[in-house]
Amino acid sequence: MFVQYLIRRALGGFAVVLLATFFVFIFIRIAGDPAALIVGGTGENITINPQRVEQVRQELGLDKPLIVQFFTFLSGLVTGGLGNSYVTGRPIADELSVRLPLTIEIAFLSEFVAWIIALPLGLFSALRRGRFTEGLTRVFFFIASAIPAYWLGLLVLIAVLLIFGWRPPLGLVPPTQNLAVHLQQIALPVVVLGFVLAAGLVRFIRNAVLEVLQEPFIQVARAKGLAESTVVFRHVLRNAFAPTLAFSGLRVGFLLGGVVIVETTFNLPGLGLFFVDAVARRDFPVIQIAVLILGTSFVIINLLTDIVCSLLDPRLRERG
Repeated sequence: MFVQYLIRRALGGFAVVLLATFFVFIFIRIAGDPAALIVGGTGENITINPQRVEQVRQELGLDKPLIVQFFTFLSGLVTGGLGNSYVTGRPIADELSVRLPLTIEIAFLSEFVAWIIALPLGLFSALRRGRFTEGLTRVFFFIASAIPAYWLGLLVLIAVLLIFGWRPPLGLVPPTQNLAVHLQQIALPVVVLGFVLAAGLVRFIRNAVLEVLQEPFIQVARAKGLAESTVVFRHVLRNAFAPTLAFSGLRVGFLLGGVVIVETTFNLPGLGLFFVDAVARRDFPVIQIAVLILGTSFVIINLLTDIVCSLLDPRLRERG
């Protein structure tokens, strides 16, 4: 049954997230002593008081065995305590409550923009296979897929500033406070990331449509005298949509990585910039939460993708 398949996927995803969190937990402690970093920082020629380091280690529970620290970390997650940042001292939950909505907004809007760009171009490229216009479309997006998101973001910023004399407002204004200013602040990051994501999606849509066009039922539909628009929109797109949606779900990691890049490039206070700063400062609790959030997001989105694909393609419900 498909439900059993989803349960197995959920349990497997939970195990993967747990193992990833455990290994990151171990590796980041091998990288250095958090107590020494808190006391002495990361600069050079710093004299560290060993007594103060030991005191901080005891306060944070770092003097306990690693396995005990790990289960203490997990118990805190169950009870809702995500801990405090080693650098700022603020509760991580407070930081997430401010930054997480922005990252989710940018991620979903970027994927939406990617679909708006890729769906018509992928379909056009497949239906006009072998023609000159189709070749131009493929060359254009092959080039686009090779452009790094951070470089494209800087290029767009410079172009908008020089050509139109416009720069996005600094900082971040919540949409509930001023929606127009908020949209101006996230417009360029969303467009840049959506364009980069569309470069890979358009090729997958093209291949999926070409594969469906070769199926016998398409030839039967045409033989019945159905209009070409009916064949394309009712039969071709419907059958090509499910695998394309699955592909979109599987590249969640690439999407989240792109969000980190654009947030850093455009200096947006989302999770991406927060996590980059945590890695640079060796803020271990934040890094642990970052891995947990990214892994959980990957598992949840892929499960949702499986459910939607099963609704679009009834054959998937027969999975055992």
